[in-house]
Amino acid sequence: MRTDSAEYFRRRLREIAGRKKEGEKGTEERPSAVSPLTLEEAFPESQVASVEGMEYLHLESPLDELGDAQDELEMLDRAFREERGVLKGYSLNRLLFLDLETCGPATSPLFLFGVMTLDGGPRLIQGLARRYPEEEALIRAVSGWIERYPYLVTFNGKAYDLPFVHQRAIRYLLKPPRPKEHLDLFHLARRRLPNGTLPNRKLLTLERFLLGKTRRGDVPSHLIPALYHQFIKSGDARLLVNVVRHNAYDVLTMAQLLPLLT
Repeated sequence: MRTDSAEYFRRRLREIAGRKKEGEKGTEERPSAVSPLTLEEAFPESQVASVEGMEYLHLESPLDELGDAQDELEMLDRAFREERGVLKGYSLNRLLFLDLETCGPATSPLFLFGVMTLDGGPRLIQGLARRYPEEEALIRAVSGWIERYPYLVTFNGKAYDLPFVHQRAIRYLLKPPRPKEHLDLFHLARRRLPNGTLPNRKLLTLERFLLGKTRRGDVPSHLIPALYHQFIKSGDARLLVNVVRHNAYDVLTMAQLLPLLT
Protein backbone atom coordinates (compact mmCIF):
# COMPACT_ATOMS: atom_id res chain seq x y z
CA MET A 1 0.00 0.00 0.00
CA ARG A 2 2.81 2.34 0.91
CA THR A 3 4.67 1.46 -2.33
CA ASP A 4 1.51 2.09 -4.39
CA SER A 5 1.02 5.45 -2.69
CA ALA A 6 4.59 6.46 -3.40
CA GLU A 7 4.26 5.49 -7.03
CA TYR A 8 0.97 7.40 -7.30
CA PHE A 9 2.52 10.59 -5.96
CA ARG A 10 5.56 10.23 -8.22
CA ARG A 11 3.23 9.85 -11.24
CA ARG A 12 1.16 12.92 -10.18
CA LEU A 13 4.31 15.00 -9.79
CA ARG A 14 5.43 14.00 -13.29
CA GLU A 15 2.01 15.00 -14.69
CA ILE A 16 2.06 18.34 -12.91
CA ALA A 17 5.61 19.00 -14.05
CA GLY A 18 4.61 18.17 -17.63
CA ARG A 19 1.66 20.54 -17.54
CA LYS A 20 3.86 23.27 -16.09
CA LYS A 21 6.32 22.91 -18.95
CA GLU A 22 3.50 23.04 -21.49
CA GLY A 23 2.12 26.16 -19.78
CA GLU A 24 5.52 27.83 -19.86
CA LYS A 25 5.89 26.96 -23.52
CA GLY A 26 2.44 28.39 -24.22
CA THR A 27 3.40 31.59 -22.45
CA GLU A 28 6.49 31.92 -24.64
CA GLU A 29 4.44 31.43 -27.79
CA ARG A 30 1.80 33.95 -26.74
CA PRO A 31 1.67 37.06 -28.97
CA SER A 32 3.66 40.01 -27.68
CA ALA A 33 1.92 43.07 -26.21
CA VAL A 34 0.34 45.56 -28.60
CA SER A 35 2.87 48.09 -29.84
CA PRO A 36 2.44 51.70 -28.67
CA LEU A 37 0.48 53.95 -31.01
CA THR A 38 2.44 56.94 -32.25
CA LEU A 39 1.03 60.46 -32.22
CA GLU A 40 1.02 60.44 -36.02
CA GLU A 41 -1.08 57.25 -36.02
CA ALA A 42 -3.45 58.49 -33.31
CA PHE A 43 -3.89 61.92 -34.91
CA PRO A 44 -3.22 61.48 -38.65
CA GLU A 45 -4.33 65.02 -39.52
CA SER A 46 -1.94 66.60 -37.02
CA GLN A 47 1.14 68.58 -37.99
CA VAL A 48 4.07 70.11 -36.22
CA ALA A 49 3.63 73.82 -35.60
CA SER A 50 6.26 76.32 -34.56
CA VAL A 51 6.08 79.51 -32.55
CA GLU A 52 9.25 81.59 -32.29
CA GLY A 53 11.28 78.52 -33.18
CA MET A 54 9.62 76.28 -30.58
CA GLU A 55 7.59 73.28 -31.74
CA TYR A 56 4.40 71.58 -30.61
CA LEU A 57 1.74 69.40 -32.23
CA HIS A 58 -1.10 71.25 -33.99
CA LEU A 59 -4.50 69.57 -34.35
CA GLU A 60 -7.61 70.88 -36.06
CA SER A 61 -10.84 68.98 -35.42
CA PRO A 62 -13.78 69.03 -37.85
CA LEU A 63 -16.80 69.93 -35.74
CA ASP A 64 -18.97 67.26 -37.38
CA GLU A 65 -16.80 64.64 -35.67
CA LEU A 66 -18.02 65.96 -32.32
CA GLY A 67 -21.71 65.60 -33.14
CA ASP A 68 -24.31 67.85 -34.73
CA ALA A 69 -23.43 71.30 -33.42
CA GLN A 70 -24.83 73.36 -36.27
CA ASP A 71 -28.16 74.25 -34.61
CA GLU A 72 -26.47 75.45 -31.43
CA LEU A 73 -23.94 77.54 -33.34
CA GLU A 74 -26.74 79.11 -35.39
CA MET A 75 -28.47 79.94 -32.09
CA LEU A 76 -25.27 81.63 -30.96
CA ASP A 77 -25.14 83.64 -34.17
CA ARG A 78 -28.75 84.81 -33.67
CA ALA A 79 -28.04 85.79 -30.06
CA PHE A 80 -25.22 88.03 -31.23
CA ARG A 81 -27.27 89.61 -34.00
CA GLU A 82 -29.98 90.41 -31.46
CA GLU A 83 -27.33 91.70 -29.00
CA ARG A 84 -29.00 89.59 -26.35
CA GLY A 85 -28.08 90.16 -22.68
CA VAL A 86 -24.36 90.34 -21.95
CA LEU A 87 -23.59 89.93 -25.65
CA LYS A 88 -24.59 93.52 -26.37
CA GLY A 89 -21.63 95.34 -27.85
CA TYR A 90 -19.66 92.16 -28.54
CA SER A 91 -18.68 90.94 -31.98
CA LEU A 92 -19.08 87.23 -32.76
CA ASN A 93 -16.03 87.25 -34.99
CA ARG A 94 -13.80 88.55 -32.21
CA LEU A 95 -14.58 85.83 -29.65
CA LEU A 96 -12.08 83.22 -28.55
CA PHE A 97 -13.29 80.14 -26.66
CA LEU A 98 -10.48 78.62 -24.59
CA ASP A 99 -9.99 75.51 -22.48
CA LEU A 100 -6.78 74.07 -21.00
CA GLU A 101 -5.66 70.62 -19.92
CA THR A 102 -2.88 70.75 -17.35
CA CYS A 103 -1.03 68.44 -15.00
CA GLY A 104 -2.61 70.07 -11.95
CA PRO A 105 -1.89 73.36 -10.16
CA ALA A 106 0.03 76.24 -11.73
CA THR A 107 3.31 74.73 -10.52
CA SER A 108 2.75 71.88 -13.02
CA PRO A 109 2.85 72.14 -16.81
CA LEU A 110 0.21 72.84 -19.42
CA PHE A 111 0.16 70.10 -22.05
CA LEU A 112 -2.96 70.72 -24.16
CA PHE A 113 -5.04 73.73 -25.13
CA GLY A 114 -8.16 74.05 -27.24
CA VAL A 115 -9.43 77.24 -28.86
CA MET A 116 -12.39 77.91 -31.10
CA THR A 117 -12.98 80.94 -33.30
CA LEU A 118 -16.05 81.78 -35.35
CA ASP A 119 -14.76 84.31 -37.86
CA GLY A 120 -14.99 82.87 -41.34
CA GLY A 121 -16.77 79.80 -39.97
CA PRO A 122 -16.11 77.82 -36.77
CA ARG A 123 -12.59 76.43 -36.31
CA LEU A 124 -11.53 74.27 -33.37
CA ILE A 125 -7.75 74.20 -32.96
CA GLN A 126 -5.71 72.35 -30.36
CA GLY A 127 -2.06 72.40 -29.36
CA LEU A 128 -0.39 69.41 -27.70
CA ALA A 129 3.01 69.20 -25.99
CA ARG A 130 4.66 65.98 -27.15
CA ARG A 131 7.03 66.20 -24.20
CA TYR A 132 7.24 68.39 -21.10
CA PRO A 133 9.70 70.98 -22.53
CA GLU A 134 7.23 71.88 -25.29
CA GLU A 135 5.05 73.62 -22.71
CA GLU A 136 6.73 76.95 -23.41
CA ALA A 137 5.64 76.72 -27.05
CA LEU A 138 2.05 76.13 -25.90
CA ILE A 139 2.16 79.12 -23.54
CA ARG A 140 3.46 81.31 -26.36
CA ALA A 141 0.79 79.99 -28.74
CA VAL A 142 -2.06 80.43 -26.24
CA SER A 143 -0.89 83.93 -25.38
CA GLY A 144 -0.90 84.79 -29.08
CA TRP A 145 -4.48 83.59 -29.48
CA ILE A 146 -5.65 85.58 -26.43
CA GLU A 147 -3.95 88.75 -27.67
CA ARG A 148 -5.36 88.31 -31.16
CA TYR A 149 -9.00 87.95 -30.05
CA PRO A 150 -10.02 90.61 -27.53
CA TYR A 151 -13.08 88.79 -26.16
CA LEU A 152 -12.15 85.66 -24.23
CA VAL A 153 -14.77 83.02 -23.28
CA THR A 154 -13.96 80.35 -20.69
CA PHE A 155 -15.64 78.16 -18.11
CA ASN A 156 -14.28 79.04 -14.67
CA GLY A 157 -11.38 80.61 -16.54
CA LYS A 158 -11.27 83.69 -14.34
CA ALA A 159 -10.33 81.50 -11.40
CA TYR A 160 -8.21 78.92 -13.23
CA ASP A 161 -7.40 79.08 -16.96
CA LEU A 162 -6.29 82.70 -17.33
CA PRO A 163 -4.38 82.86 -13.99
CA PHE A 164 -2.71 79.57 -14.97
CA VAL A 165 -1.52 80.99 -18.30
CA HIS A 166 -0.31 84.12 -16.51
CA GLN A 167 1.74 82.18 -13.96
CA ARG A 168 3.26 79.84 -16.54
CA ALA A 169 4.08 82.81 -18.81
CA ILE A 170 5.92 84.50 -15.94
CA ARG A 171 7.84 81.27 -15.37
CA TYR A 172 9.22 81.59 -18.92
CA LEU A 173 9.82 85.34 -18.54
CA LEU A 174 7.00 86.11 -20.96
CA LYS A 175 4.47 88.92 -20.82
CA PRO A 176 1.13 87.52 -19.58
CA PRO A 177 -1.70 87.97 -22.11
CA ARG A 178 -4.58 90.25 -21.14
CA PRO A 179 -7.87 90.06 -23.05
CA LYS A 180 -9.92 93.19 -23.48
CA GLU A 181 -13.02 91.42 -22.11
CA HIS A 182 -13.49 88.07 -20.39
CA LEU A 183 -16.83 86.23 -20.38
CA ASP A 184 -16.80 83.43 -17.82
CA LEU A 185 -19.68 81.00 -18.36
CA PHE A 186 -19.40 79.64 -14.83
CA HIS A 187 -20.23 83.08 -13.44
CA LEU A 188 -23.04 83.50 -15.97
CA ALA A 189 -24.46 80.14 -14.88
CA ARG A 190 -24.37 81.19 -11.24
CA ARG A 191 -26.38 84.30 -12.06
CA ARG A 192 -28.86 82.65 -14.44
CA LEU A 193 -29.41 79.39 -12.54
CA PRO A 194 -30.33 79.84 -8.85
CA ASN A 195 -29.25 77.29 -6.27
CA GLY A 196 -31.27 74.10 -6.55
CA THR A 197 -32.08 74.57 -10.24
CA LEU A 198 -29.56 71.88 -11.21
CA PRO A 199 -27.53 69.36 -9.16
CA ASN A 200 -24.48 71.62 -9.65
CA ARG A 201 -23.05 74.07 -12.16
CA LYS A 202 -20.26 71.92 -13.60
CA LEU A 203 -19.78 72.07 -17.35
CA LEU A 204 -20.89 68.47 -17.92
CA THR A 205 -24.01 69.06 -15.81
CA LEU A 206 -24.95 72.12 -17.88
CA GLU A 207 -24.24 70.15 -21.04
CA ARG A 208 -26.54 67.36 -19.92
CA PHE A 209 -29.47 69.43 -18.62
CA LEU A 210 -29.37 72.46 -20.94
CA LEU A 211 -28.17 70.84 -24.15
CA GLY A 212 -29.58 67.35 -23.56
CA LYS A 213 -26.26 65.70 -24.38
CA THR A 214 -24.29 62.91 -22.70
CA ARG A 215 -20.75 62.18 -23.81
CA ARG A 216 -19.72 58.65 -24.70
CA GLY A 217 -16.22 57.39 -24.04
CA ASP A 218 -15.31 60.54 -22.15
CA VAL A 219 -12.45 60.56 -19.66
CA PRO A 220 -13.03 62.10 -16.20
CA SER A 221 -11.10 65.32 -15.67
CA HIS A 222 -9.31 64.07 -12.56
CA LEU A 223 -7.69 61.23 -14.55
CA ILE A 224 -6.28 63.45 -17.31
CA PRO A 225 -2.95 64.44 -15.65
CA ALA A 226 -2.11 60.80 -14.90
CA LEU A 227 -2.88 59.78 -18.50
CA TYR A 228 -0.51 62.42 -19.83
CA HIS A 229 2.28 61.33 -17.47
CA GLN A 230 1.73 57.73 -18.60
CA PHE A 231 1.95 58.84 -22.23
CA ILE A 232 5.28 60.57 -21.56
CA LYS A 233 6.64 57.37 -19.99
CA SER A 234 5.26 54.90 -22.55
CA GLY A 235 4.97 56.95 -25.74
CA ASP A 236 1.59 55.31 -26.38
CA ALA A 237 -0.70 57.95 -27.88
CA ARG A 238 -3.77 55.79 -27.24
CA LEU A 239 -3.70 57.31 -23.78
CA LEU A 240 -4.36 60.77 -25.24
CA VAL A 241 -7.10 60.10 -27.79
CA ASN A 242 -10.00 60.56 -25.36
CA VAL A 243 -8.16 63.38 -23.56
CA VAL A 244 -7.97 65.37 -26.79
CA ARG A 245 -11.65 64.67 -27.50
CA HIS A 246 -12.56 65.72 -23.95
CA ASN A 247 -10.85 69.06 -24.47
CA ALA A 248 -12.53 69.56 -27.85
CA TYR A 249 -15.96 68.80 -26.37
CA ASP A 250 -15.37 71.29 -23.56
CA VAL A 251 -14.60 74.07 -26.03
CA LEU A 252 -17.58 73.27 -28.26
CA THR A 253 -19.93 73.01 -25.27
CA MET A 254 -19.00 76.53 -24.18
CA ALA A 255 -20.01 77.90 -27.57
CA GLN A 256 -23.31 76.00 -27.40
CA LEU A 257 -24.07 77.16 -23.85
CA LEU A 258 -23.29 80.85 -24.31
CA PRO A 259 -26.59 81.85 -25.99
CA LEU A 260 -28.55 79.92 -23.33
CA LEU A 261 -26.89 81.76 -20.45
CA THR A 262 -27.19 85.30 -21.79
